Order: sequence, then structure tokens, then C-alpha cells
Amino acid sequence: MVNVEGLVLQFHGLEPKAADQQEIDQRLEQLMDQSPSECAMLASFLKKGPLIRGVISIHSADGNELKAVVAGTSLMSVTNRLFGKMALKLHEWRRDRFLQEEHQDEVAVDNSAVVHH
Repeated sequence: MVNVEGLVLQFHGLEPKAADQQEIDQRLEQLMDQSPSECAMLASFLKKGPLIRGVISIHSADGNELKAVVAGTSLMSVTNRLFGKMALKLHEWRRDRFLQEEHQDEVAVDNSAVVHH
């Protein structure tokens, strides 16, 4: 089981095989490494009938949330699609954050160039 601060992993209605559990744990640790600092992550898998629903939510210290939801009939298929979806959201978050910081730097430079008479 994952033992990373800020990370909670839950299974409801299913018990993963040891190898699947290990892979999920490793991938969650990798996601935590790519996530905003001081964030909290919740990953849950719920089996209801033949369907498995996987959810990963990442809550950052500044109040933002990234969330991915996937459903399917195979735990590892759901897991692969879920982690792919969240990796894309994290990539977009980093890109947007970089663009926002770049814009703030430009505004700061523009403001410092203003000459008051």
C-alpha cells in the first residue's frame, strides 16, 4: 500500500491483485512527484456490478482541483486510462502556470518601464 504523505488510495467493492496494487502504488507516487507542492491526492476505485469507476482528485494548497474520472470493466484498463487522463491534466496545469508566470513577469517589466513625471 502507498505510504506517501498527502495521498489516500481507496478500493470499494474490489480487491486488487498484488501485482496490480504494486503498479497502482508506483504510478500514484509518480503522479505525486509531478503534482503541485503541498497538495493532497485522493485515488479511489469503486466496483458496482460489472463496472469499475476510477477517480483521482488532486487538491492544491491554493484551492485548485484537478480531477480525472474513468469507468470500465477491467481494473488495469481503468487504471491506465485514468493515469493517462491525469497526466494530461497535470501537463496542462504546468503549461498554464508557466504561461501565467511569464505574463506576470511581462506585466512587472511593463510597469517598471512606466516613467512618472
